[in-house]
Amino acid sequence: MLKTLSDKAASLNIPVQPIDTMDYGMQRGDNVLNYALSLIPAAH
Repeated sequence: MLKTLSDKAASLNIPVQPIDTMDYGMQRGDNVLNYALSLIPAAH
């Protein structure tokens, strides 16, 4: 699934990365958000 999403998003220059399962499981939304925000500069 990750490969399929990555391939579709690549043409739009949108990074697709899995989130940390520990942060997800521990409901650390702040860490998940910070990780997502850290991907934005890499896309531009």
